[in-house]
Amino acid sequence: MSQNLTSEQRKELDTLILFLQQTKDGKYATVEESSLRYARVSEMRADECAEESHFYGMR
Repeated sequence: MSQNLTSEQRKELDTLILFLQQTKDGKYATVEESSLRYARVSEMRADECAEESHFYGMR
């Protein structure tokens, strides 16, 4: 799998692996169960305007 990666993808994979190794070694604190509900924020997108796609202005 890693043979088919671009250099950018390889760098991201190496960064992720390093992070996971450091987390396993205890460099980062564990996440408290009570804070998990704040960790995941749902994303919503609203239409900026329901009008037609063309707008005209006056000067």
